[in-house]
Amino acid sequence: GLAVLVVLLLYIWFITLGPWRSRGHTSDYYSRQTSAFLHGQLALMQKPDPALLALSNPYDHKARKNVPVLGDASLYHGKYYLYWGPLPSLLLALPASILPLNPGDQFFVYFFIIGLFLLQSLFFREILRQFFPDLPGWILPLGILLLGLTGPYTKMLTHPFIHEAAIAGGQLLFTAGLYAAFLALRSESIHAGRLL
Repeated sequence: GLAVLVVLLLYIWFITLGPWRSRGHTSDYYSRQTSAFLHGQLALMQKPDPALLALSNPYDHKARKNVPVLGDASLYHGKYYLYWGPLPSLLLALPASILPLNPGDQFFVYFFIIGLFLLQSLFFREILRQFFPDLPGWILPLGILLLGLTGPYTKMLTHPFIHEAAIAGGQLLFTAGLYAAFLALRSESIHAGRLL
């Protein structure tokens, strides 16, 4: 528990001291998609600049050099669409329909990374219990610290934009599926509910 607490406290430090704070913003693509969903549409509420739509080829980078364009979005039939997975926006839709919420993508990165770390810690504990029961007790907290503080997590927390949110969300869902499958298949009789 202490190893988990140390990592979670360090995550708070990383998310609050990242370089995005000096710029004063992060991306807010999931909130934009949530707003579109709440208005009953897939296209974003933000309209493309008329100068962009007036171009003969709005996809030509040279032609749109001085025209404002929403990056990381698709322009289709005069509307912007996002190609990031819709699940975070769908999860945000219910509370956003009640409360005036407009979180930046850093919140998604933060909570996805925490969820991923906690799942990986549980997974690591189960692997140790099942395959390495005779290892010394200090291996578990050391492994939890290594899981939480190595790899891309701390970098993603200091640069929490839509790319990091999508990657962390995908990793979280993949790890959740892998962990559930591991739990379902570890005994002789397969646990169908966990496998599902």
